[in-house]
Amino acid sequence: MSTAESQTESELDASRAPFLEHLGELRWRLWRAIVGVFLAACVCFIFHDELYHLLTAPLYDVLEAKELDNAVKFRTVHGAFMFHLKTAILAGLFVGIPVVLWQVWGFGAPGLYKHERKKAIPFVFLMSACFIGGGVFAYVFVLPPA
Repeated sequence: MSTAESQTESELDASRAPFLEHLGELRWRLWRAIVGVFLAACVCFIFHDELYHLLTAPLYDVLEAKELDNAVKFRTVHGAFMFHLKTAILAGLFVGIPVVLWQVWGFGAPGLYKHERKKAIPFVFLMSACFIGGGVFAYVFVLPPA
């Protein structure tokens, strides 16, 4: 066995933990991810009017182009509040996804060899770019016709 292989194995051995310790680490990572998304959702709820206008702008454009009544109507008394709440939660998930990915990375990275970590870092950036690109694509190309 070469010294490079023994070093990587010793790094991996140093990060070994009992099963219950792994569960405790997973629990704390999940809580941090949930708190991150919750805080992002709270911040997004503060800006619920801006989110409302951002999401309904394509709808208003279509309604004006077809010369229809450009008013959004909710069927229930609490419909407007629920729309704003759901929008804030989804926007919080969208904004808080870096926290979730960071927690997933923090949980899984100690179990990887050094060369595997180096290969995973570009994947994380590419995954984030694809997630944001998918959101932009949906807003620009899917939402207006829908």
